[in-house]
Amino acid sequence: MMGKRENVLFFSVSLIIGLLVLAVPVQAADITIVPNDPVQGSIRGAIINASSGDRIILGAGTYNEHDILIDKDITVRSRSGSAADTIIDAMRAGRIFVNSAGYALTIDSLTLQNATMMNVDFGGAVFNDNGGTLTITSSRFFNCSANVGGAIFNNHGGTVTITGSAFTDCSSWFGGAITNYWESPGTVTITSSEFLRCTVSPDPFDYEAEGGAIGNMGTLVVTSSTFTDCSAQAATYLSAGGAIYNYQGTATITSSVFTNCHSGAATYHYWGGAIQNVGGTLTVTSSEFNGCSAPGGGAIHVTGGSAAIAGSTFTGCSAEEGGAIYSEAPLTITGSTFSGCTATGRGGAIRTTSTLSITNSIISGCSADTGGAILSNGGTVDVISSTISGCTAADSGGAIGSNGAAISITSSTISGCTATDSGGAIDATGGTILITGSDFTGCSTGMDGGAIAIDTTCAVTAADTTFTGCLATVGNGGAIFNGGGTATVTRSTFTGCSAGNVGGAIYNTWGGTAAVHYSHIYQNTAAGAPGFYCSGSSVFSAENNWWGTNAGPAAFISGPVAADPWLVLGITADPASIDTAGTSAIRTNLTFNSDDLPPGGGYVPDAISNTYAMISGSGSVSPLTDWTVNGVAETTFTPVYGETVNISGTVDGQTVYIDLPVAQGAPAITGITPNTGVNSTGIAITNLAGSSFTIHGTTVVRLMRAGHTNITATGVTIVSPSQINCTLPIAGAEAGAWDVVVINPDEREAVLPGAFTVTPAAPVISGITPNTGLNVSAIAITNLAGSGFLSGPAVRLVRAGHTNITAIGVTVVSPLQITCILPITGAEAGAWDVVMINMDGQEAVLPGGFTVTVPVPVPTPLPTYSQQDTGETLGDFPNSPTNPLMTVTVNIGGDSKAWQAVVTGTNLRDLIVTGTEQYGPFGSCNPPAGSVFQYLGLEPARYGTITNTVINFTVPQAWLDANNIAPGNIVLYHMTQDCWQALPTTFLEAKDGTVYYSAQSNGFSSFAIAGTPGEMTPAIAVTTSQPGIAEAAQPPAPAAVAKVPVTTQTTTPPAPAQAPAKSSPFPLVPVVAVIGCIGLIGGGWYVRRSWIRRQNPALFEES
Repeated sequence: MMGKRENVLFFSVSLIIGLLVLAVPVQAADITIVPNDPVQGSIRGAIINASSGDRIILGAGTYNEHDILIDKDITVRSRSGSAADTIIDAMRAGRIFVNSAGYALTIDSLTLQNATMMNVDFGGAVFNDNGGTLTITSSRFFNCSANVGGAIFNNHGGTVTITGSAFTDCSSWFGGAITNYWESPGTVTITSSEFLRCTVSPDPFDYEAEGGAIGNMGTLVVTSSTFTDCSAQAATYLSAGGAIYNYQGTATITSSVFTNCHSGAATYHYWGGAIQNVGGTLTVTSSEFNGCSAPGGGAIHVTGGSAAIAGSTFTGCSAEEGGAIYSEAPLTITGSTFSGCTATGRGGAIRTTSTLSITNSIISGCSADTGGAILSNGGTVDVISSTISGCTAADSGGAIGSNGAAISITSSTISGCTATDSGGAIDATGGTILITGSDFTGCSTGMDGGAIAIDTTCAVTAADTTFTGCLATVGNGGAIFNGGGTATVTRSTFTGCSAGNVGGAIYNTWGGTAAVHYSHIYQNTAAGAPGFYCSGSSVFSAENNWWGTNAGPAAFISGPVAADPWLVLGITADPASIDTAGTSAIRTNLTFNSDDLPPGGGYVPDAISNTYAMISGSGSVSPLTDWTVNGVAETTFTPVYGETVNISGTVDGQTVYIDLPVAQGAPAITGITPNTGVNSTGIAITNLAGSSFTIHGTTVVRLMRAGHTNITATGVTIVSPSQINCTLPIAGAEAGAWDVVVINPDEREAVLPGAFTVTPAAPVISGITPNTGLNVSAIAITNLAGSGFLSGPAVRLVRAGHTNITAIGVTVVSPLQITCILPITGAEAGAWDVVMINMDGQEAVLPGGFTVTVPVPVPTPLPTYSQQDTGETLGDFPNSPTNPLMTVTVNIGGDSKAWQAVVTGTNLRDLIVTGTEQYGPFGSCNPPAGSVFQYLGLEPARYGTITNTVINFTVPQAWLDANNIAPGNIVLYHMTQDCWQALPTTFLEAKDGTVYYSAQSNGFSSFAIAGTPGEMTPAIAVTTSQPGIAEAAQPPAPAAVAKVPVTTQTTTPPAPAQAPAKSSPFPLVPVVAVIGCIGLIGGGWYVRRSWIRRQNPALFEES
C-alpha cells in the first residue's frame, strides 16, 4: 500500500500529465484520396468529412468534379507536388470550387481545367466571395471560362494570393483569367506567375471586352510575372487592356514582362494593348513591354486617374495614336527606354493630352506621322535630362509635335531626328517652347526649320542651348524657322547649320519677332544669308553676338537684322610686364563689342574654344587650349630669358596678338651636381641648378674661398634658365668647402655658400721595402710606396685576432713615400696587412703586404742508433755526409686515429710507425684541456735519427657534434717531461662524416687528441719551413707525395712504450658483484614461486 505522501505525489503527477495533454493543440489531419476513391468517394466527399483546417491530399490522376462547396477552411493539394499529374477536370459542366462563405481555401500543385460558367455566372474555376481567402501555389488553370473572371472571381473583400502558377487559354467578357470585382473591392496578389493566350471577347451584346488576363476594380499587385499573347478582342463600343484592365482600382506592376499583348479595334474606344487604366492609379516599375499593340496606346492607355512608370522598357510597340503610351491623365516617366515604337498617326512613342514628365529617359528610333517621339495636344510636357535620337515624322515634328502645348526641355539632347515637312526636332502650332541647356544635333527637315519650326501663335525661348549641324534641306532656317511667332535666344550656339534656301541659322518671317543676343554664330551656310534672315515685315534684333570674326556680321545676315554692335575678340596680359622669375596670365575675351564697350547684361556661351601660341621669344604658354567662362578664357605664360615676347590667341578664325616685355631676373643657385670633387683633376658639373640664367651674353661660374685664388669654370653652357653645365679645374685646390658663384652678363650674381667641397685624393699603397722580417727585433722600412700620403699619418700592421703593430718614426718623405720602423719583436709569424691612415681619416691598405718570419730551429745532435735487425751502425752524427737528412711519408699502422706521418731525419728508408690506442692519461699529469677523444702512442722503428714529424689524424664528425666542439677547436697534445704540450694543429677538411687534421712534432712518443666546446678558434697555421710540412697540410686522399717512397709497415711493431693504465685496482670486484646480483634475483624468484605453489597447488598440476 502507498503511504499518504506517495498518494499525494501520484495525484500531482497525474494532474500535470493531464494538463499537458489538454495543452497540446489538435493537429490538422491529412485525408488522402485517389480518383474514384472507394472510401471518400470524391473530393467533395472528402471535404464534407474533413474538419476545418484539414488537408485533402489528391493522388495522381484526373478527378472529374465540379461545383465543390467549401464550407470550412481547407487545403487541397497533390500528393506528388506536381500539377502535371493531378488534375481536376470540370468537363465544362460548371465551376470547380465555390468559396462563398468567407472560408480559407488553399490550392497547391493542382491543374484545374475545363471549368466554365460562361453565359451563366462569375469565376469559371473558383468563386471567392464575402471575404474569403484564396491561396494558389504552383498550380495551373487551363481552358477556364466565365462571364466575368474566366478562372477566378474575387468579390466582397476577398483576398487572393497566387504564386508560381500559370493561366492558359482562359477567357471571359471581363478579366479573361482573373476578376477582382468592385463590390467591396478585394485584393489580388500575383507573384512569379504566367498568363498565356488569355482573352476577353465581346459580351453577348458585342458591347465591350476588357482585361484579357486580369480585370481589376480593387487592389492588384503583380510581381515577376509574364503576360504573353493576351488580348482584348474587338467589340462594338470598347476594347481595352489586352492583359490588364484597371478600373478605378490600384494596380502595381513590378519586374514583369508583357509580350505581344493586343487590344482590338472597336467602333468607339480601343485602348491599351497591354494595360488600360481608367480612373485608377497605375504604377509600373522595372517591367518590359515588347511588341504590344492597340489602336490607341500600343502598350498602355491612361484615361483618368494617374500613372507612373520607372525603369521600364518599351520595344517595338505600335498603335494608331501613341505607339507605346497614350495618356489622357497625368503621366510620370523616369529612367525608362522607348525603342522602335511606331504610330501611324501621332506620337511614335507617347501621345498625351494631359501632363507628361519624362526624366533620365531615352527615346530612340520611334516614328509617327506627327511627333516621331512625342505628340502633345494642349497638355504640358517636361523633358528633363533625357535623350531623343533617330526619331522621324512623315509630316512634322521629328522628335516632338505640339498643338497648343507648353513644352519644356531642360539639359536634354535631341539628335538625328527628321521630319519630311517642318521641324526636324520640334514642330509647334501655338503654345510655348522653353529650352534650357540642351543640344540639338544633326536634326533635319525637308522644308523649313531643321531643328525647330513655329507658327504665328507660338513662342520659343532658348538659353544656353547648342544647335549643331541642323539642316533645312530645300527650305529656310537651318536651325529655327519662325513663321510669325516669337523666338528669343540668348547665350546659345549655332554652328554648322545650313539651309537650302535662306537663313542658315535662323529664318524670321510672316511678321515674326526674333531676338538673339550673346550668342555664338559660326560656320553656318545657306544659299542666302548664311546666318540670320529677316523678311521686311518682321523684326530681328541681333546685337552683341560673336560671329567668329572681328570684322562684323555683314556677310552673314540679310534683311532688317539689327546686328550692330557685335562682340569682338580681345587679348590682355596680367601683369603687362614681368621678369624671368614671374608669370603672366594671358586672357582672351569676348566681353567688349565693336563700340569698345562692355555690352552688359550677358555673356557668350561657355565652352567656346580658345587656343594660344608663342609667336616670338622664348617661354611657354599652358594650357594651349582653354574654354570661355563668362566670355573669358585664360592661359599662363612662363618666361625663359629677359626679352619681349609676342603671344597669340585665336577663337574660331579670328587671331589677336599681344607683346609682353620680360626683364632678366637676378640669378639664384639652388644646388650643384656633383657637389664634391677630388683635387687630382678637373670635374664636370652636370647640373648647376637655379633660376634666371641667361643665354644673352657671357655667364661666369666660379668657386671662391677666402684666402685662396678663385677657380673659374671652363666650358660654361646655359642648358636652360635653370641649369648650367661646366667644368671646374680643381686639380691641386685646397681641400674644403668653396662658395659657388654665378655672374650673369648684367653683372648680377648669385652665391651658394660652401656648396662645393674639394676633397683630397684617397691614399694608395703600392708596395713596402723590405716586405719581410724576423720577429726577433724591429725592422726599418725604407720605402712604403704609394700616393696621396699627407703629413702626420699613422702606419701599422694588422692581422685578424692579433694586436695591431703600430710603426714608430713615421716620416712622409713625399706624397709617394713614407719611412718608418716596425717593432715586430715577438709578433706572430705570417702575413700582415699594411695600413696607412691620413689625418683626414682616409686610409690605404695593402693586404698581406708584410710577412713576419721566425728563425728556423737547428736540430740537436742525437746519439748513435743501431739497426737491430741488420746490426748496421747508423753513424755518430745525424747529418753527417754519410748520413744525410731525408724526408719520407709513412702510413701509420695500428688502431689509433693517426694514419700518416711525414718524417724528417736520417736513414729513414725502412721506417715504420705503429699507432696504439691507449686508455687513460699518462703518469701524474692532468688530462689535457677540454674533452679527450683518444690517447695514443706512436712508436717508430728502423730509422737512424728523427728531427721533425708532421702527424696526420682524424676525428669523427659525430663525436664533434655530440660534444659541441667546432672542427677548428681540436688540438693534438704531446707528452713531454713538462706533461702535456699543445702542438700546432691544422684543420684540413671535413668529408663524409670524418674531419681531417695535421700537427707538427719533433718526434714520436705519447699523444692525446682533445677539443674544447664553443665557437671555432682560428686554426693554427703551419709557420715553419722545414721539409714535410707542405705534405702534411694535404687532405688524406690522395696521399701526400713523399720525397722517397711511402713505407708501409709489414712487421709486427714492438710493444708500446707504456702499458695501458689499469681501470681499477681490483678488477674482480665488479665481476663478483654482477654474479651476486644475478644469484639474488634468481633466489627471490624461486622463493616466490614456492609460496604461490603452496597457496594454489592446482596451478601447478599437470594436465
